[in-house]
Amino acid sequence: MKTILIAGAMSQIAQCLTDWILREKKDIGIYLLDHPSKEKELKKYIEELNKKSENLFIKSIILDVTDIKAVESIVDNFGIGELSYFLYCVGVNKLQLSFEVNETDWDKIMDINV
Repeated sequence: MKTILIAGAMSQIAQCLTDWILREKKDIGIYLLDHPSKEKELKKYIEELNKKSENLFIKSIILDVTDIKAVESIVDNFGIGELSYFLYCVGVNKLQLSFEVNETDWDKIMDINV
């Protein structure tokens, strides 16, 4: 079985990728990862996916990608094992002109998005 981890699971692009994977691929396990603030949305999304698909292996992971220790321990703590694919759909932005963003916010945007 191939295993996919999709970070930023509640983003539109991640949901489109998840839907495509579920339509096109069989015998696949999907781990959907998102920020703790998205936990309720992610749980509801997984419930909807489970209604659509039979024999589906899908699990949520709640994690702040800015927490380096949590990211480093993800494979061990969640029993993912070997990943076939990792799709990084995480991104943040500040609704300001780029030259108006302060250095702290700029660093956070770059750390997460790049």
